[in-house]
Amino acid sequence: MNALSDNHRRMRTPLLLLFGGMVILAPDPVGATLYRCLDRSGVTVFTDTPAQLTNCAAIQGTGSSTAVSPARAEPSSPARLSGPSSPPSIPTESLAAGSEGEGQASPRTESPVTMTVPIQRVGQLLVVGVKLNGSRDSRLVVDTGASHTILSYSVARDLGILPSPRATSVTVKTAGGPVQAEVVPIGAIRVGEAEAQNIMVGVFDLPDAPAGVDGLLGLTFLNHFLVTLDTVKGELSLRRRQ
Repeated sequence: MNALSDNHRRMRTPLLLLFGGMVILAPDPVGATLYRCLDRSGVTVFTDTPAQLTNCAAIQGTGSSTAVSPARAEPSSPARLSGPSSPPSIPTESLAAGSEGEGQASPRTESPVTMTVPIQRVGQLLVVGVKLNGSRDSRLVVDTGASHTILSYSVARDLGILPSPRATSVTVKTAGGPVQAEVVPIGAIRVGEAEAQNIMVGVFDLPDAPAGVDGLLGLTFLNHFLVTLDTVKGELSLRRRQ
């Protein structure tokens, strides 16, 4: 009868006992170590599988005389033992200092300035005043279809840049058609506050140029800028390319 009782105890599964607010897990007593633990609500729990509980201590011996030895159970998964994780605090002062340091290391770039000058309509042409080499005032037709800026021989003579016999001759495309012109360098062309230096200009007398017009303001100057023509307001806006 005792043998049957022992076999019955070995085969039964763990029982969950509730007594006076205490939860006891009754494990199989054969070869198992019993632990006394606290769950998250503070209830004492006796179990032989303490991995998912905290504050566990192994209980050795049976009957009324039990010896308790502190032995904190190692968690099988830290995520199960710890409560809701909170993100690590980030020191605000450190971030502010870092941002300030980055700002000092990378100075801000000033936005480009748009320069606007008045233009005059002469028939179907738009004419703008320019200053050549810092001294010679001239009036040129704004021609975004001209591959080169064109100056008359009279203006080139005044500037001392008349082409030599060995000057290069090129076909210059204009809005009125291609022309053959000799190309020479000029020190500077300024329109309002917008200036381009050391550019190539063609020297050629335009046959149909209105009186007082000395040539064309073409792409050898205009390509240095973002160009906006406002024919309603009569304005030419130039913004230097970055």
